[in-house]
Amino acid sequence: MKVDKIKEDYESFSSKADIFRRGLVEQIEKILSLKGLTLGVPVESRVKTLSSILNKDKRKPSNYNTLLELDDFVGIRLVFLFKRDLINAMECLTNSFVILKSEDKSESLDADRFGYQSHHYIVKIPDEWLTVPTFIGFNDFKAEIQVRTLSQHIWATTSHKLQYKKEHDVPLPLRRAINRVSALLEFVDLEFERVLIERESYVDKINESQGIRHEALLNVDLLKIIALQELPLECQDEGHEDFDDLLAELIENGVTTVGSLLDSLHKGLPDTLEESKKLARSSLKSYEEDDFYDDEDEREVPRWKKGIYYSHVGLIRISMVKAIEGYKIKTLDDDWD
Repeated sequence: MKVDKIKEDYESFSSKADIFRRGLVEQIEKILSLKGLTLGVPVESRVKTLSSILNKDKRKPSNYNTLLELDDFVGIRLVFLFKRDLINAMECLTNSFVILKSEDKSESLDADRFGYQSHHYIVKIPDEWLTVPTFIGFNDFKAEIQVRTLSQHIWATTSHKLQYKKEHDVPLPLRRAINRVSALLEFVDLEFERVLIERESYVDKINESQGIRHEALLNVDLLKIIALQELPLECQDEGHEDFDDLLAELIENGVTTVGSLLDSLHKGLPDTLEESKKLARSSLKSYEEDDFYDDEDEREVPRWKKGIYYSHVGLIRISMVKAIEGYKIKTLDDDWD
């Protein structure tokens, strides 16, 4: 493809490719959120720059006829904390998009060799998406989606900086050290998975027992279990509740055991639930009068639209305030760590 044609295509397609990129990122984020998958860093995305395309074409001339034939003209990267989330995400991508190509970079590595590990997908959007205003006119566009764990991402970023993408790139005196780093990062992924399994086993044992011991010291997982057992399920704001900050606040206020939490929760919860309903009604009335809320987007329905104001964390926090004299709510300015 000649340089003038590349420049002409870039001028024609780059702006539209950026719209396509933003639409894809939005949809992927919603898909991942619905599945409860945990990203290690925010979704990364880009439209390939003109200089990058020209430099690559200079090094390795290609025979494509238009920039839209480039697999990575639009690129998206998903980095997950846990390997199980990565596996689930790959299934989501396979079910949500038309997969043109799929490659597991680790399959090209020998068992005792380090290297670049990532799953690459070249995707197009399904035909039914092309009728949605966001994606009208994008039937010829495709994107490369890279999927990796945070440990794999650390290695990829570091090796890119050091320019050690393959073993023969590494000076011989450094190869042992580099192989140790690669092995450690792979070990981190395995250990994170083991932690998840042990945590699930811990929670299962608590749920299967007759109840949580009242003298047990509070931790984040116990807080979540108590919330699910004691509070209305519809008040749960799954994936968005900060039980870690709540635990620090409770401990600072002297609420350190399951029993002390339950005693205060049972005392303050009835008034808190009633307050939550009143605040929800007030918020709904205010927004209806201002004609602010758009009923067409049900995905954005706030809790107060459903007659709920406080989430699980909020219900516990306000119940403590009502039950314990002098209870101090942690603010953004407080530092209790």
